[in-house]
Amino acid sequence: MEPFEEVYAAYWPLLVRFCLSLCGSVDLAEDLAQESFLAAFKALRKFRGESSVETWLCGIAKNHFRRYCGKNPVHIPLELLPAEPTDTQVTPFEVEEAIRTLPPDYAAVLRERAIGGLEYSEISRIHGKSESWARVTYHRAHLKLQSIWEESQ
Repeated sequence: MEPFEEVYAAYWPLLVRFCLSLCGSVDLAEDLAQESFLAAFKALRKFRGESSVETWLCGIAKNHFRRYCGKNPVHIPLELLPAEPTDTQVTPFEVEEAIRTLPPDYAAVLRERAIGGLEYSEISRIHGKSESWARVTYHRAHLKLQSIWEESQ
């Protein structure tokens, strides 16, 4: 097996879950992961090893997702997020808008955990931080999101 095929086999499941955490759609997540691997293969000579392969691939995927969002609206399925803290109906668009107001790390970790179902250990590796950082960041993001919903009532 060629070295890049080994990387593909080893990181495909993680990259698809990461992409799913960004977009909430299995089909789109698989497309983004495929495009990310293609881009990684083309840029393999430029990989300097300053981060893990996992972090590098997730960075490429995040950039592909940002380009996709620039061309297409993305809505986060409300039922995949933690329970609503309000009595009023919150639309997926409102949830997406609220998440966009969060600090970037909060938004990323919230999406990766609540939507993508990534484990804290996977989130910590993606961001190059500790597992405790991932847990605390998720908790703070969730509290901030609840605060945003409460203020909007």
